[in-house]
Amino acid sequence: MALEDIRVDVEKLQKEMEKIEDGSIKAVLSGILSVLRKVDVVLDELSDQISVIDEDLSEIEDSYRTDTEFMSMKCVHCGEEFFVAADDYQDGNEVICPNCGGVNIIRL
Repeated sequence: MALEDIRVDVEKLQKEMEKIEDGSIKAVLSGILSVLRKVDVVLDELSDQISVIDEDLSEIEDSYRTDTEFMSMKCVHCGEEFFVAADDYQDGNEVICPNCGGVNIIRL
């Protein structure tokens, strides 16, 4: 369901609520509709933020697209697998584990 559909439904509820005669029920429904309008504003803001994040991630993905090959390596300190550029995967090279920060020495 799109945000616009929700807005239309809230407007329909607003019109139906105006027909209600009982003041206490009308007050409760009015409060609920007020909360729904606030939720709509928050969802709008989140949608905008998600769009910005999506664009940023796309840019990051594009900047990392490369023909560089990578080699898999297991950290001797934490056991996590991580990747090292094939050009850097040479005997005696030190690489830092992105998970724990431990220094690993490549042994071929």
